Amino acid sequence: MIRKKGCLIVFAATVAFLALAITSFFAYCHIARERWKDQAIAEIAAFTENKVQLASEISTLEKARGASAASNGNDLSGTGWLSNRMILMKNGEWLAYTSCNAHESPLVRDHFIAKGSDGKWYYTSNHFCKGMLCLLQDIETPPTNLSFFIRAYHLKAFDGKSGECLNETCFSPDYTVLHELNSGK
Repeated sequence: MIRKKGCLIVFAATVAFLALAITSFFAYCHIARERWKDQAIAEIAAFTENKVQLASEISTLEKARGASAASNGNDLSGTGWLSNRMILMKNGEWLAYTSCNAHESPLVRDHFIAKGSDGKWYYTSNHFCKGMLCLLQDIETPPTNLSFFIRAYHLKAFDGKSGECLNETCFSPDYTVLHELNSGK
C-alpha cells in the first residue's frame, strides 16, 4: 500500500513537472513571437515613413529590373522585384516586409508582416523560407500586382499593431493563382 502511494506521488509530481515545462515553453514562444512582431512592425513603419529611403529602394529594384530585362530576362534571383525588405509588383505597387521562418527561428516560426503601397498592413504564415527562397521558386516573373500577391499567399489585413498578425493562415500558396501568373494568364 505504501509502495503504491509512493508511486502515485512520483507519477503526480512527474505529470505536474511536465505540465509546467510545456506551459512554460508555449509562454516563451508567445513572448518571442510578440517581440518579433513589435520589432518587425517598427522596422517596416520606419522604412515606409522614410520617403527618401523608400524611393531609393524602388529605384534600385526598377534599375535592376531594367538590367535584367536587357539580359534576356533570366531573373532567377529575384533581381528587379525582390529585395530583403521589398517586393515590387509589375504595376509598381509594393510590399515592404519582414519575414521569419521556422528554420531561422523555431520559436517564432513562419510569419510574414508587410505594409503595402495601398497603406494597409498584411500578414500571413505562408512559408517563404530563408531569403524568400520559396517565393523565388514559386514565381517565375515579378508578381503582377498587390491583389494577385494577396490572393496567392493568403495575406490577411490587420491594423498594424495587434497580435492578430501572429494568427495562422495557410502554410503554402494557392498554386492555382500562381499558375495563372506563371502561364501568363
